[in-house]
Amino acid sequence: MEPHKNTLADEQETTRHSKKNLSETNRHIGRRIQILRKELGMSLQEMSDMMGISVRLLQDYEAGKEDIKADYLYGVSKALNIPLDFFFGALSDQTFTDDVLSLVQGKKLAEAFSKIKDKQIKEKIKAFILCISSENEAGGNVSGSGSSNKIH
Repeated sequence: MEPHKNTLADEQETTRHSKKNLSETNRHIGRRIQILRKELGMSLQEMSDMMGISVRLLQDYEAGKEDIKADYLYGVSKALNIPLDFFFGALSDQTFTDDVLSLVQGKKLAEAFSKIKDKQIKEKIKAFILCISSENEAGGNVSGSGSSNKIH
């Protein structure tokens, strides 16, 4: 029995399948870039300047019409201090929304926290956050009323 030889039809089917998967990936990554850009309050011009590309190319990336170069995606992740794997995360809309909100809120909190000059205040804020996050994990009351944990 002879081994199966790849025919032109086999190659075309493989190419068609690869392009379909690539298109889905491009749309997914583009959507994440667009929503992240908007959540950060960045214009197309600001983001494209940061990436070193034209506004038109950024629009094509966001629409999933173009393959985004790895070095551009890496540059975005570094410039915005976003983990690279964020762009490849779950396709679930809820997971995606949670990811974006967590990143954007975390970035805003970190920027605000870095503006606080008083070290004692920073330590109190850190202790407070650790306290309420541990209560939240344990299913406790984090509303502030009835909490026995005090921060002095």
